[in-house]
Amino acid sequence: MSISMRPSQALRLWQQVVLSQVRDDAPDLTMRQTAILFTIYLDPPPHTVRGLAARLNVTKPVITRALDTMGAMKLVSRHRDDLDKRNV
Repeated sequence: MSISMRPSQALRLWQQVVLSQVRDDAPDLTMRQTAILFTIYLDPPPHTVRGLAARLNVTKPVITRALDTMGAMKLVSRHRDDLDKRNV
């Protein structure tokens, strides 16, 4: 599904999202965690630690720590790849 909007509309939408997050009692997300969520949502699967690290130009341990934190917040879940047990 593609949504078309002007840059000012996109910026206004982003402002609404940020304001709702700031006003919420939930834990704050770091920019890195936000980038990971955007990447998971906008890029087609599969999503691997290696792939996320490459896409965001960070190391795999950085992604692993962020995913562990986000998992504790119930924002993401990790599943072992049935075909390649090394991938999560």
